[in-house]
Amino acid sequence: MLLRRLCGVALAGWMIAAAGSASAIELRVASGAPPAFPVNDPVYTTFIKKVAEESNGSVTASQIGVEVVNVSAMLSALENGTIDMGNLLTIIFPAEFPNMMLLGEVGDVSGSVMMAATNEYMLTCDDCQKEFADKGLLYLAALGSNGPQLLTKRPVRTLADLKGMRLRSFSPATTAWIQAMGGIPLSIPFNEEFQAIQTGVADGTLNTAAGLTGNRLAEVVKYYTRFGIYSAANLATFPIRIETWKKLSPDERRAVVRASLYGAATFAPRANEQAKEGAELLKSKGGEVLDPSQELIDAGKAYNAGMVDRAIEKGKSAYGLPNAEAKVKRYVALIEKWKPLVTPIENDSKAVAEMIWDRVWSKVDFDKFGVE
Repeated sequence: MLLRRLCGVALAGWMIAAAGSASAIELRVASGAPPAFPVNDPVYTTFIKKVAEESNGSVTASQIGVEVVNVSAMLSALENGTIDMGNLLTIIFPAEFPNMMLLGEVGDVSGSVMMAATNEYMLTCDDCQKEFADKGLLYLAALGSNGPQLLTKRPVRTLADLKGMRLRSFSPATTAWIQAMGGIPLSIPFNEEFQAIQTGVADGTLNTAAGLTGNRLAEVVKYYTRFGIYSAANLATFPIRIETWKKLSPDERRAVVRASLYGAATFAPRANEQAKEGAELLKSKGGEVLDPSQELIDAGKAYNAGMVDRAIEKGKSAYGLPNAEAKVKRYVALIEKWKPLVTPIENDSKAVAEMIWDRVWSKVDFDKFGVE
């Protein structure tokens, strides 16, 4: 009789454990970035850690490597279900995401400010959410990268130095900037940037200085000019398949969003650290860190002064958005709103994530969001 009772207790315990195991969800995620690049570590590594913590283990995540899913294949991998969540560079797919492309025409110097403004804008932009829903995706959060800078094989201090230089561009906004400065833009995906510079296809790139270590660019460039354009945040760092989202409970959805915010907020502070590390690495290899001439600084300021007007015009003509003016002005207002809030804490990723959660996401009804 005692043995029978013990067996019964053991069987009941096994059944409870099995039920708990069956209900747990493991997300397949992909950063599409090399191991050392901040989008992978700490952005996605933080998400993987935090989603398990925030959900008390009911949601976990495992990462699919860049050799399986890179940034160029990210959209198709999300659509066909190879992954549940992935770092989607919408700038690679401009026709599918015109509203996101519009956001890329406007920016600020702080990646953390841009992250906050973009998260609030996207959550309250029905047109933007529909772009993702049409692909079976739900937009959750995005990082904001600090402004791309000049990483080149030849020294750049003046406008004359930039003239005719073939530079890797990663978006229409950076393409326009390079052209305005007298350079020749080359549309080259992130994962092909190193090879393009190494083989001489490109003379350099517009990238955050974090790329000197994160994408090994210190091996192929000789100069880092501390001058670049504004930071933009027209990315989708953590879009999730709606089919997957619907399988989650409201509490699990909340955990996924919080983990996404924690992950995204780590990018800008780590990129700043990595930029310093990259500069030191470059110098150790015989490279130089340069300051731009006043002429080049003034040219950049003059270009940025026309940012809003250019964005409105491009939104109408290139992206087919008749209400582009209202959208751009609302986005600019959000950037200005978040600037005094985030700037004092921009290097504290936890504080930035919690502020965005408290002021934006905590108001969301997770019973309905993304499922209705």
